Amino acid sequence: EDDADVAALVCLCALISLLLVGLTAIAYWVWAGPIFTWLGEPGLARLVPVLLLGQVFASFYGAFSIWTVRHRDFRRLAGTRVTQGAAAAVTQMVLGVFGAGATGLVVGDCVGRSVGVTSLGSKVVLATARSFSAVTLGRMRRLLVRYRRFPLLSAPSVLISTAALQLPPVLLLVLYGPTTAGLYLLAQRICGAPVSLFGTSIAQPYVGQMAILLKTDPDRLGAYYLRTFKRLCLFGAMPIVAASLFAPLAVPWLLGERWATTGIFVAVLGPAFAFMLVASPLGGTLDVLERQDLHFAREAFR
Repeated sequence: EDDADVAALVCLCALISLLLVGLTAIAYWVWAGPIFTWLGEPGLARLVPVLLLGQVFASFYGAFSIWTVRHRDFRRLAGTRVTQGAAAAVTQMVLGVFGAGATGLVVGDCVGRSVGVTSLGSKVVLATARSFSAVTLGRMRRLLVRYRRFPLLSAPSVLISTAALQLPPVLLLVLYGPTTAGLYLLAQRICGAPVSLFGTSIAQPYVGQMAILLKTDPDRLGAYYLRTFKRLCLFGAMPIVAASLFAPLAVPWLLGERWATTGIFVAVLGPAFAFMLVASPLGGTLDVLERQDLHFAREAFR
């Protein structure tokens, strides 16, 4: 309820993110070379610093999003999502024209994340300098104890969820080679695009409204949850499932016969990503209710 507490949480999230990025950097430094050599792509190890920089930008973007959601500035938040996607796509295409290959893809992703951080962060810092000036180590320590369940349980939950998405292409790369893995990754990007764009855009205002209802009118939480669930199913999941059924025919027609396998992958992955589009925004309900234990159990057993 106190803006100074929210500012302290933003700073605390940023510090924890930097700590995790530092630990990741150490892990990359120790194991990146052997892992990429085992995968048959030793040259990709040089992209590790760019990946780490992208993690830093993503971490700060998430921290700044906390403040933006609290103040219900969803239009600005949605605008940064669009800007991120556009900047990443343009950078990747331009670098691709010059033959940058994998380097262009990674650099483009990093550029997109940085654009979102600068546009959102500048607004947050300039508009809330007084609240941030009240942040102290004592306040941050108190909030860390108060909300300790979030980093202790939510971080492993996110790790499990991310691993579930990232392990299949790695296994395909090892077992069937880079061509099959690349076709699968393209299918994953196609199916994941609406989840990433619309899921996040819906999740943030949904969590903000749920937090308000929890304080002002808890009896309406169930009705709001069900209404959002029905709309996500009707306008999100069903169109994705319907579109995925035509993917084996549409993808070869649009991209050529060489990409026909991608269409099959899209048909298989489509229903799973449709359910993800529904489950991802509604998963914020557990965060609002501070039931990170259920969040962890859901990710562990799904």
